Amino acid sequence: MKLTENDYFIKDNALCTTKGSQFNTFSTIQLTNAQSDLAQIKALQSAADTARLFAVAFDFALIGTEEAGFDEAFLAALREELKAFDETLTNFVILPTVENANNAAPELLAEVFYHCARRIKDCKAVAGFVLPQTGNCTGETAVIEALKKKHPEYVYFVDEKAQFDKLNQLYPNRIAVKAQ
Repeated sequence: MKLTENDYFIKDNALCTTKGSQFNTFSTIQLTNAQSDLAQIKALQSAADTARLFAVAFDFALIGTEEAGFDEAFLAALREELKAFDETLTNFVILPTVENANNAAPELLAEVFYHCARRIKDCKAVAGFVLPQTGNCTGETAVIEALKKKHPEYVYFVDEKAQFDKLNQLYPNRIAVKAQ
């Protein structure tokens, strides 16, 4: 089943789901080693009867780039772990961390986020992404524009109120500020 924009939406700065859950913050699962850390996600299954939202964070270098080659094994394993939660109350946002995001080319950010989205597009437990902070929202806009063509169902979390104000004007009901 393909997700739609109605499956996940933002209302009053909270992520809402069709299952009746609302979230304004999330816990983070930090992946540092592509394969071995994925067990952290699998470990959540024992408590999957409670509505929760997790950010799956990893250095975007784990995905790779088009020029260097994408790490399809990592993305396939990530998809497999996330698919196990499709019929649970546990939800995820994806957080490819980008060091010095304000210096990263917007096209590179868009490429990496798009490729990640392409690999996990059928994971019903994935609500969207946490966007990097680029300072002027150019990178964030590039990511959203790249993803919304084929993945309009995704919502996005940002860290800063100013970042939210700029992006929410362009993408109403799709952006939330993570509660601190």
